[in-house]
Amino acid sequence: MYKYLNQNVQYPEDAKEGYIQGQVVLTFVVGKNGEISDVKVVKTPHRCLSDALASVIKKMPRWSPGRVSGIPVRVQYTLPFKFKLE
Repeated sequence: MYKYLNQNVQYPEDAKEGYIQGQVVLTFVVGKNGEISDVKVVKTPHRCLSDALASVIKKMPRWSPGRVSGIPVRVQYTLPFKFKLE
């Protein structure tokens, strides 16, 4: 997942110009069919960073759903992602 995110998340130009960096924390739900939904920002140093990450999360390929006793269930996932300028 982090490989996919690192390849697809674009550092926003506004954030580069303002030297904005830090950790964004999002939550999302992996549904019974593996689709991503309910993407929510928990923590962000700036909205442009969380918007960039959320848009890529929403486009992620389907996941394998969580299972309880072999039955697919919805699972909430918390994702920390660090934006750092070098």
